[in-house]
Amino acid sequence: MRRKYLQPLRVGKNVHNLHVKTVALMKIMQYFKNIIRRLRGEPELPDALVTKLIHRLTKTHEEELSCDEVFALVDEYAEASQRGEDVDSLKPLIRHHLDMCRECDEEYEALLRVLEGTASN
Repeated sequence: MRRKYLQPLRVGKNVHNLHVKTVALMKIMQYFKNIIRRLRGEPELPDALVTKLIHRLTKTHEEELSCDEVFALVDEYAEASQRGEDVDSLKPLIRHHLDMCRECDEEYEALLRVLEGTASN
């Protein structure tokens, strides 16, 4: 089955031109990397992984928090969430980072479990 790397991109109306160019560049780079991998006898990256990476790239914002910044705030965020506050609207950058970063989201979920455990005791 032949992959169609250079087919036209279909993006939503909310995606900026910068993202469209970046996605196109990533697809082209992936195409050539896969050719090199094939020549070396290495496996290609699965389509699902490439799609996931492109999807995450298109969801980036101009202003984002790093893992270190989120780690410093995630305890407050978890406690506010535990109290029933609307943390998604109060701290949208943290929510966005948690949606994008599995490691930070796992830390957040672990904190929530600890808080739930201490609240029930």
